[in-house]
Amino acid sequence: MVTRSQRAPHQAAQPPCSDASADEFVPNSSTSALRTMTTRSQHGIIKPNPKYALTSVISAGILHEPRSVRATLAHPGWKAVMEDELTSLHQNQTWKLVPHTTDMHIIGSKWVFKTKLKSDGSLQRLKARVVAKGYIRLMA
Repeated sequence: MVTRSQRAPHQAAQPPCSDASADEFVPNSSTSALRTMTTRSQHGIIKPNPKYALTSVISAGILHEPRSVRATLAHPGWKAVMEDELTSLHQNQTWKLVPHTTDMHIIGSKWVFKTKLKSDGSLQRLKARVVAKGYIRLMA
């Protein structure tokens, strides 16, 4: 094992010779061994990230995620998914409605919509979830 004191000290790059003009560069022994860097993009080689492969797929049959519940209710596919989600929440007894009192803090909810795609970019299913707005904090 080599300790820090036994290592060779790091040598800083030497400036060009002082007798050279300012316009020309005189390489020393450390800079002459450097090669010029060429990248894949300079040679036209493109290797896309498979993680983002489906983001560029544009198909007329794929629905985009709606921004509002009003836009969602206008589409029969999204509306059916929302009704299925509410039915499953009621069947699983996810919550119980209780009368509101003044000492309760009400937490709101919102709909989150997602379009699920197959590996080839075609539509697999529509997904809708009701989530609690846990990010809202009330100061008492």
